[in-house]
Amino acid sequence: MVIWAKGGSRLRARRFRVPLGGKHMKPVARTAMFVFTLVALVHAHRLIVGWEVIANGVIMPMWTSVAGILITGGLAFLLWRESRGPNR
Repeated sequence: MVIWAKGGSRLRARRFRVPLGGKHMKPVARTAMFVFTLVALVHAHRLIVGWEVIANGVIMPMWTSVAGILITGGLAFLLWRESRGPNR
């Protein structure tokens, strides 16, 4: 990334490296990671407590929560891993 800084009477370019992960993770990716993690935790809680979910008069089987944990937890993990950058 190049930043133009005024030094004295002329502009000069300064190059610096922007870290890819951690504090510099994009806000949308961080929010998506938080939402996916929250949904995975709710699915895990449903399995532990044994909540029944009824959608349109049909009782949802517990295996749908297992699929929910795997899918949303996997997406959260991939976003977390992407935020760490390529060299970590």
